[in-house]
Amino acid sequence: MAFPPPHIHNVTYSAVVIKGTIHNDDPHAEPMWMKPGSFWTQPKGESHITSAQGEENIALVAIDNGPYLVKPINEAFDSGERPVNVDASNVIWLDNTQSNWIQSNHNVEISFLWESGEDEGLFLKVPVGYEGTIESNGTVLHAVLISGKLNYEMPQTNEIKTLNEGSYFGATSRAFHKVNNKSDREVMLYIRTNGTILIE
Repeated sequence: MAFPPPHIHNVTYSAVVIKGTIHNDDPHAEPMWMKPGSFWTQPKGESHITSAQGEENIALVAIDNGPYLVKPINEAFDSGERPVNVDASNVIWLDNTQSNWIQSNHNVEISFLWESGEDEGLFLKVPVGYEGTIESNGTVLHAVLISGKLNYEMPQTNEIKTLNEGSYFGATSRAFHKVNNKSDREVMLYIRTNGTILIE
């Protein structure tokens, strides 16, 4: 496997593996191939490499503000932040007895990944057969389907849209997102918000 040259970015980003296997770490680190559902953060200014293996690799990369630039390592600097790599097998899941964000007893699970100021990122695991509502009360909600297939009811028209891996829904004010999982496998969502959510 050939690795790209070490580099830095001018902004910190977080990322989630959607398909394939991806390695992101210090240039001298042993490869840690992260599979779908894995999560990492890359601090601005820190030298690193990112590589992928497999026929198709997809990752969601989220930044606070652009532009998102690639720069040489001779411009590296220490921002005080530290990178995080979390393999999917090490994600810690909470149910409705462990998080008051889950109001239902439908085996929905949540994992809190990061927090910065008012913003935070989390995973939401939706089991087969779930039908309910994700209520968001912040001014920002971005949700991306990481795995599985989910039915989403459009708020204005009540039209049902089938969301596949990589699909997105969001809101810029308090909203109720009606979803159901009629597929044969659980669904995982990555959510970024500046408020709380309630799963009912």
